[in-house]
Amino acid sequence: MATTHEYTTTTTPMHLTVDPFWELIEVLAYGTVCDLIGSDRYHELVEDRVAYVLDATLLEVIGFVVNDYAELDPLELDVPELWTGPRFHVPVLGLRGATVGEVMLAVRGRFTPGEPTADAMHFHLAMGADTPEEALPAWQLALEAGDMKAHYALGYTLCELGEYRTAYDHLRYYAELAPNNAWGWSWLGQACQGAGLLGEARAAYERAVELGDDETDSAERLADLDA
Repeated sequence: MATTHEYTTTTTPMHLTVDPFWELIEVLAYGTVCDLIGSDRYHELVEDRVAYVLDATLLEVIGFVVNDYAELDPLELDVPELWTGPRFHVPVLGLRGATVGEVMLAVRGRFTPGEPTADAMHFHLAMGADTPEEALPAWQLALEAGDMKAHYALGYTLCELGEYRTAYDHLRYYAELAPNNAWGWSWLGQACQGAGLLGEARAAYERAVELGDDETDSAERLADLDA
């Protein structure tokens, strides 16, 4: 892996997620996710707490994540790279060219303890909904607030409601963002099958099986489709 000073930094504006429910800060290039991207795409600054997120080439920093952020004061951490490393453009905080440490301080100043960004608020409201009908508008709002992971949840919720063609668009997009997520491919297969796209459904189920996630029922769905 390249050393930190060799990394380039994307100039794409960053999307900020502050999630007090999961004690997580994500600062990611808009339109990206870090779902199941693999440990090689993280460069740790603070073990198990703070890490850069790298692109697929492992040469460009496309954001960073902070776990247990309420317990971390960047001013108390002896990590020079928090202040000297790559810079980020975070419009929602009014920051341009800010380091990880500066963004962490800005989050502490902008958000009261327990306060989420809009995407995290709607995400957890959707997770707590009793029915797909109740969850659907919250997933839509989470997506509109910038959470690209909501493409997946919105997609499977639409599948549950029988809206397969609309679900297809979201799940197809999510599969491109998170190609290692077996559940994403499995639900894409269901959307394709429901929309009558049987060849694409078969390919999606096969991809889910290839990823080796035994928790999905893609193998059974593939067998039923072939039958």
